[in-house]
Amino acid sequence: MVWADHGGEGLQQVMLDGEQLGVYAPTMMPNRRMTRDCLTIVVCVSVAYWCVHLFFQTTLSCTPQRSRIFDSEAGNIDVSSYQDSGAITQHKHSMSLSTSRPLQECFKEVKHVMFLKMHKAGSSTMQNIFLRFALARDLNVVLLNSFKGSFHIIGRNVVKDRIIPIPKNQSYNILCNHIVYNRNELTKIMPGYAMNITIVREPTTHFLSSSLYFGFFNNLKRIAKPNNDWEKTEEFLILDYIKNPGKYKNVGTMLVHNLQSLDLGLNAPDFFNRKKIDDIIKIVDEDFQLVMVMEYFDESLILMIRYLCWDLKDVIYVPNNAGKSQVNITENPYIVSWLHQWNRADYMLYAHFQKKFWRHVHAEGVEFFLEVQYFKIIVQNVWNFCLNVNRKEIQIEESRWNKAFRLNKYDCQYILLDERSFVKIMMDKAARKVNITLPNV
Repeated sequence: MVWADHGGEGLQQVMLDGEQLGVYAPTMMPNRRMTRDCLTIVVCVSVAYWCVHLFFQTTLSCTPQRSRIFDSEAGNIDVSSYQDSGAITQHKHSMSLSTSRPLQECFKEVKHVMFLKMHKAGSSTMQNIFLRFALARDLNVVLLNSFKGSFHIIGRNVVKDRIIPIPKNQSYNILCNHIVYNRNELTKIMPGYAMNITIVREPTTHFLSSSLYFGFFNNLKRIAKPNNDWEKTEEFLILDYIKNPGKYKNVGTMLVHNLQSLDLGLNAPDFFNRKKIDDIIKIVDEDFQLVMVMEYFDESLILMIRYLCWDLKDVIYVPNNAGKSQVNITENPYIVSWLHQWNRADYMLYAHFQKKFWRHVHAEGVEFFLEVQYFKIIVQNVWNFCLNVNRKEIQIEESRWNKAFRLNKYDCQYILLDERSFVKIMMDKAARKVNITLPNV
């Protein structure tokens, strides 16, 4: 530690390893004791910082460290000495920690997964991931046999006549459709040992996204017949809907009113029944091994591949079917308060599973956050590659979290493929397996 004059104004600065720890003016200090006290605080904070920093470095040195150095021209990622102390973060939730799951426990990847495709919660991106996984391994996917109506929605009841069959003595491996969760119905098509996964989204942003996508705001506008610019805003329309519910009797709220809870099996008449809501949360708690959180999408994917023994390559993604909302009603406390009551079931659901999600995350240990940061950079590099028409291949080197792998433009085609086109490819493939002809669409 050194002291140095700071200009001609009587200021002095404290330096540690070339970093400025503080600047003070001696003439402004009331006495020497205060100066010593301030210096003591500065020194203590600095020592504490470096102790924590060295602790994490020492802890992580138990396994070979990796670093990411990008070669933007060649498209390579060098991960020979990864170090990212910034990835070690503290989360605001206070959770009990348990021993991290050793990565070497993964011996065999899970190939039977039921993913409940939640409306407007990143599920199209997740479906793309599951379909690519199934395509690469020639797995059996639950698919409807026609594009008529809602080609990706199974609903509350499983009707086998609507589903493309599979070869005898085989089982379905992947289900990643929109369904209304029904434990008994799903046992008709998915084996009992399948891993159940779904995803939830913060209810306020979920309401906004659903209202825009499914035309709820447009329906309100059609009935309201606005006379000026203010009356055309989503904020006015929601306020008018709240104050004059009788005016909007036929507006249609099914796809914006507790939609996440509805997808998970809660009946509409029970939206304000606390016991029924608790019962649904308990069922999902028991039946689903993982409930992802859209606001922490990358963290959710890393948790999922650890549970499924998949590799990082399997979950590379670009957002699919993602809309950009310019609507912001969260600044109106009256609307937010109303939403918490009107979509109470969704808020209860999200609060429960977000809390449980962070318990799972912290149970994985400090290295989990390093893997997430590593994954974010790989994903960004792959995005850049897929959008660059001049590069033919990208190579990702081996790290302690993944095997080395390469991606080419063919891989990018599937990563970027829209939902309907991908489902159609999988439907045709499944039909050829059992030698049937699908109806023309």
